[in-house]
Amino acid sequence: MARLQSSTGYQSNKNVFRTIKMAAPMTPVKYYPLGNICVVCGFSFVTKRVDESGNIIIDKCLEKKLRITPERRATLHNVCNLSDDIRFPSDMGVCQKCFRSMDRVLKAEKEALETRNKFQTNIRSTMSRSVSISVKNCRSSFCSLFSR
Repeated sequence: MARLQSSTGYQSNKNVFRTIKMAAPMTPVKYYPLGNICVVCGFSFVTKRVDESGNIIIDKCLEKKLRITPERRATLHNVCNLSDDIRFPSDMGVCQKCFRSMDRVLKAEKEALETRNKFQTNIRSTMSRSVSISVKNCRSSFCSLFSR
């Protein structure tokens, strides 16, 4: 308990609420992409951020970037149905996450094509067997009609 002295000079026993210094509310950190981005999702590999005290910090995530090689360009064209005359700037790339997803899409399409071809060959072989069996049955019943 603290003693307060009133304007009359007498002290009183009142509870005094002291102001406690609290941390300043955080101002939102602002991010600015600097043009080095993923061509698929737009993830920025190099960002500039300004913290609450006004300091400029540049973050680089270049370990997640994959350069656009001719093989990756072909994968991009196959998955995204891009025309061949699209040119990508040299600072752009593909992030690892997007490229893994595109590889999974190509793998799934390849497996689907193989499965579809397998079904088609099975149906053709089954239909050819059933036609030859029905022809044999027709011949035998046909012959029995004439033999009477």
